[in-house]
Amino acid sequence: MIVLITGANGYIASELIESLEQYSDIYIYAVVRKKHIGCFKNRINVEYLYFDMREYDILWSAVGSQVDCIVHCTWNGARGKGNHRNSIQNENTLGTMKLLLSAKRLKCKKFVQMGSLAEYGMVYDQKFPITEQTKCMPITPYAKAKYECFLKLSEECSMYEMDFCELRLGSVYGFNMQSTAMIKYVICGLIADKEIGLESDCGQSWEFVYIQDVIAILQKIVRTENKLGIHVLNVSSGENKKLKIFMEEIEKMIGGKGHINFGKAVNQSRFGCAGICCNVSLLKEYMGKEYKFTTFEEGIREIIRMERS
Repeated sequence: MIVLITGANGYIASELIESLEQYSDIYIYAVVRKKHIGCFKNRINVEYLYFDMREYDILWSAVGSQVDCIVHCTWNGARGKGNHRNSIQNENTLGTMKLLLSAKRLKCKKFVQMGSLAEYGMVYDQKFPITEQTKCMPITPYAKAKYECFLKLSEECSMYEMDFCELRLGSVYGFNMQSTAMIKYVICGLIADKEIGLESDCGQSWEFVYIQDVIAILQKIVRTENKLGIHVLNVSSGENKKLKIFMEEIEKMIGGKGHINFGKAVNQSRFGCAGICCNVSLLKEYMGKEYKFTTFEEGIREIIRMERS
């Protein structure tokens, strides 16, 4: 099996590559930006290709065979100010469609797009959890670009008989997440016995999903036939609480002298939604009854253990 993964040096993609390396029947083309030339060494079944997004339409020329699956993880401005800049998000849309051109040239059988729960917009204020059938009403330029890519990819992949699936991700957490991510910031601060000041009151409903669960889902999508015909999959743990309660649980687990001080600012919807509340029945059906999702406590305790080791 030949798999091509973009954004190979990113958080999710790098974890996915490491997990797929264990399979001797998989060969991976790992795509990273040209500014990283020389930073990675090819391995037995991993070959690094150096292309910027604007060049994705010629990416096919560096691949020596047809491709079974493309997992598209590259995305500029997923966090911070870039999330709200139309120019950056337009470049992401253009780069994604250029990747699709290469996918066609490579006779790709399956295209997987990393989406976002932010594509649903402010509907999280509703009383009932969202499902894959909930209408998308994206607000931020980032969420709008993700949804635009989803619509275009769905149509184009269908025309070329290419299987397509988008994972709509929420708050993914794990040991190697960015140091600026809230969970990482809070854990590291509390371990150091610091007073942690947060601007928000963290009163919104929220959910997290552990990185290894995301990788397990991706592994199954890459390696198996999509018998359920799923084109959208909301990826969350389904463990729903106020964000403040999650943070207080972290503080209790660490148990040091550090403390979290919550601000007075009401959620400002920087993520593009008022909160996260998912119906994950389709995800659990896809993964099967035998698969056990990581609880928030299990995931956090593992991160704490690794931070302290």
